[in-house]
Amino acid sequence: MQKVLEAARLQCQHGNAGLIRKAVVIYRDEVDAELFQGLCEAMYNQPAASQAPVHVYWTIDMSGWEVLKDNLMQLIDVGALTSSYGWSEQFIDDIVLKTPDQDR
Repeated sequence: MQKVLEAARLQCQHGNAGLIRKAVVIYRDEVDAELFQGLCEAMYNQPAASQAPVHVYWTIDMSGWEVLKDNLMQLIDVGALTSSYGWSEQFIDDIVLKTPDQDR
């Protein structure tokens, strides 16, 4: 499991933001069945989640998102992210950077 966690930590991240701070590993056989079922429900009861013997939950540092918009806008300005693929400032604000709590 340690090698899996290390590989995941080193992989590319959204916007190369490096936001990962901690991983929580849950083994199905080592936690209360009700807790495990609740975690599966939080993942919309995906079959893979309910079948998996291990879940890994990542915590991230949301302060890294503060510079993400500027970085993405620079990529638009230099033509690396083009409107032909749907990239725009509105797309970044409304889709990429939107979090669930912004609807509340």
